[in-house]
Amino acid sequence: MRIRKAEKKDWLMLLEWRNDEITRKNSINSNLVNEHDHKEWFFSSLKSEKREILIVEENEFAIGTLRVDFKDGDKILSWTVAPEYRGKGYAKKMLKMLVDKLEGELVAFIKPDNTASVKVAEYAGFKLFKSNPELLVYKIKDDEDRKFRDR
Repeated sequence: MRIRKAEKKDWLMLLEWRNDEITRKNSINSNLVNEHDHKEWFFSSLKSEKREILIVEENEFAIGTLRVDFKDGDKILSWTVAPEYRGKGYAKKMLKMLVDKLEGELVAFIKPDNTASVKVAEYAGFKLFKSNPELLVYKIKDDEDRKFRDR
């Protein structure tokens, strides 16, 4: 498995993954995204120093995406597994690979009913920081949090 930076050619694939019914159900913003808005957001994101979009590949096939948003000193992480690769443990491996490369405080926002993403975040070393009925906030704050990643 390898991680590469997203390229212009990836925009349509990511739109399809983003608008997948299960992905939308588990996303903080569950609305359908139209092609024009996605393309504009994607190409702007590729140029931004405040966002990094990564593609995870295995055997030359794209299996998922990771995103890092840089905000107020935090790195906010999000991830999506391609629909055809769900349920095979890829999300845990993907997120752990990214977390292992990053330093500093990491944050993930997860819907409370998204138990799969909760398990993925906890596997990668995230701990529940705060919660409300609409959102769970997970964080990795320091090396003490990170020590559990090497399972």
